[in-house]
Amino acid sequence: MKKPIMYLFIMLITNSVLAKEAEYIEVKQDNLLHLSLKDGIVSIRLAQDIAPNHSNYIRKLVNEGFYDGLPLYRVIENFVVQGGDAAQTKPSKVKRAMTAEFEWPISKSTLFTLVQSPDLLAEQTGYINGFAVGRSISENKEWLIHCPGVINLARSNDIHSGTTDFAILFGVSPRHLDRNMSAFGQVISGWNILYKVTRGPFDENAPPDTIKRAYMGSSLPQDEQASYMIENTNSAQFKARIAKRRLYENDFFKHKGNGNLDVCYVKPQIITQ
Repeated sequence: MKKPIMYLFIMLITNSVLAKEAEYIEVKQDNLLHLSLKDGIVSIRLAQDIAPNHSNYIRKLVNEGFYDGLPLYRVIENFVVQGGDAAQTKPSKVKRAMTAEFEWPISKSTLFTLVQSPDLLAEQTGYINGFAVGRSISENKEWLIHCPGVINLARSNDIHSGTTDFAILFGVSPRHLDRNMSAFGQVISGWNILYKVTRGPFDENAPPDTIKRAYMGSSLPQDEQASYMIENTNSAQFKARIAKRRLYENDFFKHKGNGNLDVCYVKPQIITQ
């Protein structure tokens, strides 16, 4: 049976609105990790769907209050801000050595938006749910890429030795860490705060900054929660931005490149509400 013209018109408008809404995805409050520092808040989106073991573990530590008052004891310009219990003395009911979560098998059901193939350090790079990911098709493996803002669990030479200390990468893309560290999130707000963290060397007369408080967005009353919308990296909008970026259309660029793209250079947009 044919649908009435008005019905088809309404469905066209509805689908158009839904398509527009799908250009951005709301970050769940239970995946929003906030670090309150001396100059403000740094907000991190946990990669729950990609690194679930570490995301769940960090969430438990945060909810326990483990990071409150701990120092940002290793700060290297254009590279890393590292924090946690360097002295390994703070008690915790949650703390344990974590099994490395460097990579995982490629799932056929995963929505992967290709950016570059081949990449300098991977057969493919692209985005899954807003996170930059590398892929090895020949090995059937994929992993989180260490773009600026990625947070991982610090460890020793033993790949399963990470416990509580974390490292936020805030300079160049340290891609040599890909598949060597358990990454579990990405900074989405507070870059200006991160760059104000006191640099070392530290001593008793010049101590490091401390984490005043670490907390999940879901722990706050609803009217105090910060709301973030991240661009859907599987949307037509994001794919169009990738295609346009390859061309260097602006007249400023006299050399238009070769069409290749660094996945860390094409970031999903973030809207704060």
